[in-house]
Amino acid sequence: MGSLTVSTNYNGIDWNSLLDAVIAQESQPLKQLSAQQANLTAQGTTYGRLASRLSTLQSAIDDLKTTEAFQAKKSTNTAPTALTVTTSTASTSGTFDIVVNELARAQVTASSSTAPDADTTIVANGGSITIGGVSVTLPGSVTLQGLADAINSTAGIGVVAAVVQASASTYKLVLTGKNTGTANAFTLTNSLTAGASPVTFTDTNSNGTSGDSALDNAVSATDASVTVNNVTVTSATNVITNAIPGASIEVLKKDPATTITVGISQDLGSTKDKIKAFVTAYNSFIAFTNEQTAASRNGVSGAIGRDGLLRTLRSTLNQTTLGDFTAAGSTFTRLSEAGVEFQRDGTLKFNETMFNTATASNSTNVQKLFAGNDSTTTGAFDTLSSLIVDYTKAGGLLPLTQDRVTTQAQSMADRLSAMQQRLDIRRAALQREYMAADQAMTTLKSQGNSLATLGSGFRLF
Repeated sequence: MGSLTVSTNYNGIDWNSLLDAVIAQESQPLKQLSAQQANLTAQGTTYGRLASRLSTLQSAIDDLKTTEAFQAKKSTNTAPTALTVTTSTASTSGTFDIVVNELARAQVTASSSTAPDADTTIVANGGSITIGGVSVTLPGSVTLQGLADAINSTAGIGVVAAVVQASASTYKLVLTGKNTGTANAFTLTNSLTAGASPVTFTDTNSNGTSGDSALDNAVSATDASVTVNNVTVTSATNVITNAIPGASIEVLKKDPATTITVGISQDLGSTKDKIKAFVTAYNSFIAFTNEQTAASRNGVSGAIGRDGLLRTLRSTLNQTTLGDFTAAGSTFTRLSEAGVEFQRDGTLKFNETMFNTATASNSTNVQKLFAGNDSTTTGAFDTLSSLIVDYTKAGGLLPLTQDRVTTQAQSMADRLSAMQQRLDIRRAALQREYMAADQAMTTLKSQGNSLATLGSGFRLF
């Protein structure tokens, strides 16, 4: 509302200040409620930060709660330029001597004829050419490039046609199989009607079919062939998946005279990285709780350090992580025995030396401690995961608390709006009253002045 539209000097009363003072006094409940709403809104943000940290912690825990966390494999390779090995958790550990006898190749067949250009000279006036059992029929005259385009636009054909410039004025049609391996070799039968520069292909055995003899082709289709521990394995592609169980080999270079040694073993480095991620996520949660405790002590708006949910969660998570996991079926019963240790400030640290010692003595039992034994026993990280899920799942303590805070903040917003409307009405009413009072006082003062003047006149008689 605006200021009073009356003079405040004539009657000596500052009506605006008076109005502001009254409204300020009557606004105290609104200010208090507004502060409460701001605190609830800030708390909602803080609970969101808590949810984010728990989500990160949950993810780190879940990476360690299954036996797969201990089943990652790594490989060594004495000739990485000749082949690469990709491992999986299912890879068989061991040492493998590998010889690359042959690479998988796609067939390449080039025309025996040439044309002086790609786009001008007519190489066929019609007819058809059959490639790999698929017929390409020409509607009329074509250049060498036109023939290549006709082949490439034919559905289901197993080759790619290209025009290659062999020399300054010499162009050839080159057909390349789309897939490698002997099963993808192709033959062709040429029934094109001759043009000015007819297209022909080599037919070494003069049987009317090209591509069925090695001499007909620039490159013959071949399968990849490797010998693994003296067992020969072939593949239509250069990625061989059936030579080492659970691993794939990609051959890059043919070298029958060289034996390549590949070793596959457990990758504890991957497991350690997962443990470090868990320790980091756990310590981030502890740092958050410490921050909130200090903020609550200092009266910071939105702090939840005194919230029973946060304090109980920290205490329960701490006790569970410290706890005994005999039920996991391992000779190790506590995470500290495998290098996950608590520090004085409540944070965790990862003792790699202790972890290395534990896994060296019995890797299977460390795995059982972390992840249990298949579906028959529960490991430490499955227990920790269940604990956090109880708090974060739909209907869990954290979502319910977040919903409660959101609902309360919205309810306060509605009450604030109603209170502000009532206060605006109150201000308008007071403004009208003060204006009327000011007007009345002005009238009375004017009348008083008139009477005083009249009285002075009577004293003259």
